[in-house]
Amino acid sequence: MTHDQNGNPNERRRGSRVSPAKPIPARVRMVTDAFIRNLSVGGALIESSRALAPGSRCEVHLELGGVSATVKARVVRSHLLAGSGSRYEAGLEFEEIDEGTRSAIENILKAARNGEPVPGTIKA
Repeated sequence: MTHDQNGNPNERRRGSRVSPAKPIPARVRMVTDAFIRNLSVGGALIESSRALAPGSRCEVHLELGGVSATVKARVVRSHLLAGSGSRYEAGLEFEEIDEGTRSAIENILKAARNGEPVPGTIKA
């Protein structure tokens, strides 16, 4: 059991907190699983349980048939899918693709044409 500085046994924090005089800028990264609805070497249309903000940047990890690729992307558009309750669709534009990543995405595209679904992980 932990106690705060005043001996409060209900305190769950491991250390005391300080409120800064000014807000401190921070970046929080989330990881969410996504379904790739369509894919090209230039971008992807994804479906996920989290909304991605248009204009924000993320990292996409794709893996299929023993081939993997990780690419940075910009969220071009995002919206709640009608009738889905809490599923979102987002259009992503890939950025800074090197030749190795381009080749991996092309191999994933070949495997996907054989009917395999392409799972993805998004770091936003």
